[in-house]
Order: sequence, then C-alpha cells, then structure tokens
Amino acid sequence: MTDCLDVEWAAAGPIGTGSRIVSNSRPIRLVRGIAKLRTDEMVEVVLEAPTEFTFRSSSEIALRYGKLFARVSEQGSGFSVVTPNSRVVDLGTEFGVLSHIDGNTEVHLYKGRANLFAGQQKKRKVSELLSAGAARKVDSSTSNIREIALEERALIRDIDSKTGFIWRGQKTVQLTDLILGGSGFGTAVQTQLELDPQTGKIAQNPVAGYRKGPGAFIPIPDNPCLDGIFVPGSSNNDLQVTSAGHRFLDCPQTSGLYYSNIICFKEWTFFEPLQKTFDQSIRKVDDSGLLYLHSNIGLTIDLNAVRREFPGLRLASFSSFVGIIRMGNNTPEFSEADLWILIDGQLRSSRRALRAEEGYPVRIDLADQDQFLTLIVTDSGRAYVDGQPANHTDTCGFAEPVFELVKP
Repeated sequence: MTDCLDVEWAAAGPIGTGSRIVSNSRPIRLVRGIAKLRTDEMVEVVLEAPTEFTFRSSSEIALRYGKLFARVSEQGSGFSVVTPNSRVVDLGTEFGVLSHIDGNTEVHLYKGRANLFAGQQKKRKVSELLSAGAARKVDSSTSNIREIALEERALIRDIDSKTGFIWRGQKTVQLTDLILGGSGFGTAVQTQLELDPQTGKIAQNPVAGYRKGPGAFIPIPDNPCLDGIFVPGSSNNDLQVTSAGHRFLDCPQTSGLYYSNIICFKEWTFFEPLQKTFDQSIRKVDDSGLLYLHSNIGLTIDLNAVRREFPGLRLASFSSFVGIIRMGNNTPEFSEADLWILIDGQLRSSRRALRAEEGYPVRIDLADQDQFLTLIVTDSGRAYVDGQPANHTDTCGFAEPVFELVKP
C-alpha cells in the first residue's frame, strides 16, 4: 500500500502505508476511506470504501463489491479485475470497475483497450473488446452487456494523504475557483472578490475611478496562488512582473492610470448580454469564471504554488478566452486594448488593438521549470472620448481561465 486516506479496515486488514498484501489471502474489507496500492508489476490500484477484495496473484484482483481504479503500466499488461459476474483484462489501459452489492458490474475505460468477459466463472459466453471512452454494464441475472455513458469522475484516481488531495480525473483547474478559495474544481463558496493594485490585498470597500498606479510590483499576501499585481506606467524599461525579479522590457508606455480593481467572478453571466464579445459559436463556455482586468493592470500567478495543490499531476497548459466585455448598460463599441501573456517575464502571446467585436483564444504550453504566469492588459494608446484617458471603457475579461492537468 503506497498511500491511504481516512481508512478503517475490518479485522485482519492492512494497517497503513507500506503494508504488504499477500495474494490468495482471506478477503480484505475496507470499511472507510481510500487506499492506493501498487503491485509488483507496477500497476496502480485505487480502492474506495466500502469494498471487499482479494489479490489472487500480483496480476489479478477479485472485487466482490466496491469501486476500483487501475492504471496499468507496460510491465503490468494483462492485469485483470474479476467481479462476481465479469472479468476485465487490461490491454494497456486506465479503467475503473464498480462492482455493486446487487451483483451488477460497471466498467469505464479511460485509456487504451481492454477485454470484457461477462458471465459466471465457468460459463462465460459473452465478450467484448472495449476502447478508450467506452463504458459497459453487466447485468447480474442475465450477464448481458449493455452500453452506458462513460462517467469521467465516477472513480477516485489518485490521492495524497499529506495534503488531503483527492483526484477524480478532472482535466482542468479553474484559476478563478482557486482565487476564490476553492479547490480548483468548482468548490468555491465565495462568488466574487476584488484585489487592490495599491496594496495587493482584498478590497473590503471597493470603489471605481481613475487612479495612478503605485509604480512598483506589489505582492499579494492573501492568496498563495497569486504572486503579485502591478500597473504599467509611462516608463516601462524596467517593469518588474514577478516577486523573483523577472522584468518585461518590451511593455509599451501607458498613462499609468487604471479604473477599477482586479475582479474575480465565479460566474460571468453578470456581463450579459455579451453578444459578439464571447460568442458561444466560437467557444462554448459553461459556468466559467471570469478575471476582469481593466487596462492598465498586470497580474502574476505563482505556478509552483498551483502545482502544490495538485501533487502527482502536471500543469500542461494555460488557456482562456479574452475579449472586451460589457458592464451594465455600458457599450464599449470603441474600446481597444493590448494583451500580453508572459512566462517568467518572457512574452509567450500577445494581441494588439483587441476590439469589442473580437475575441482572442489563448493557449500557453507550460514546462515543469516555468515559475510564473503573467497576464497584462494595457491601453492601445487611442482615446475615443474627449477629456478621458486612452483606456476609457477598455474593459478586458479572461473567461474560463484554466490549467490543463495531466498524469505523468
């Protein structure tokens, strides 16, 4: 057993991490919690209580009832899971098995292929070769195989007892959910917060109005995933964009004025009707958060702090959909902003003169050594209203800002 979380075993069960399980022993019952095992052939198995199982050998486990997820290495090819009415034989896969107490069995295949055999032990007559994305249910009385919908989050796929982390195969982490105090998987209770560029702290009594930037990089102390905030000004030859001292030397000069704080929304339906700005025909965004950065403002995310929230997984990319947004009855038809996205101070993506009728999809690949992601919105230098700064109504939003998760 390589890890366990909040476990309780029935009599004669393993005690904790490092316990060795002997094949062909008496059935083992997990009464509560989650156990993560590794076979001698390097097959990872995650079991959820309540469950009863027996290892018949290092390459076969009998699951009387319960939930099991298996990640099979090349060395462990051929690993099998046997339930009262079926057998699943791996052909290089990640799969889950739900053996219900009523005798029905569900198989969910996430990667690779597997053979499913249905029927009682000595009377198997039905078999099917499953490919990634397939899911089947084996009836307890007839042993018929029926197609069902694949459930991506039906099973726990990994745990980390040191942090309490539980992963059900989610493919993306919502940055807005992390900022709002959630797990990154949509659990945040808070629906909105504002960060003050003058102090880096959460604004308790936020107000809007044109203000001059502080002229320095300001750390954000109240959120571990956020590194700092800054306002690009009239002289950006030495603009600091991270707490580690990274500089963005090519940032254009701006008025140094910003209108409102950075605002993080759990949902962006507040900005309806968005019409062309976030066109649903271009990219479908359901229940997504939104980061609102009026130009001229920059925000830096600490990638290593984000990684610590998801042990055992990699951040493969960052993506978002960026556009000029409406606020209330304000129609920024003449709005125009410049967008800059940096990794450790180096420009990875940019868009000049982004207009209200346009949208800009962003995807940045991330390497393990990348430390900081910086989002900057600056005014384009064009003033459309007499007596107003160039960034008047340049209201830019990052919709559905997410990190892609992968298992190494």
